[in-house]
Amino acid sequence: MKNSTSARTKQYLEKKGWLWGKTEYYNIFTHRRVDLFGIYDGIAIKGKTIIGIQACLGDGDVAKHIRKINENPLYEELKRALPIYIFSWAKRGTMGKRKVWTVKIHKLGKEKVIKELDENKGN
Repeated sequence: MKNSTSARTKQYLEKKGWLWGKTEYYNIFTHRRVDLFGIYDGIAIKGKTIIGIQACLGDGDVAKHIRKINENPLYEELKRALPIYIFSWAKRGTMGKRKVWTVKIHKLGKEKVIKELDENKGN
């Protein structure tokens, strides 16, 4: 089955007990996807924690998304209101073994890659 990065992110978060809301839509006139405020593909909620999600394919896409977000005139204000996480999806695995879809989670403003979102309580 072919899933988008947003669908994989939704499935991943729901499995961990988060509520997912898609904020990206497809504009049929421009033939482009449009993100909420030009940044968020979705919003996730767990308890009192709310985070904004940008989902992408592969580690190579992360730098492009970070640049796009940093160039957004609303970035400084939005990151204070709603933390921005980038979910980077790629098929990874040991050489010679079957590759499986895995995610690396990056919090914008932090260099460290987050292993498990739950361990960091969304922060």
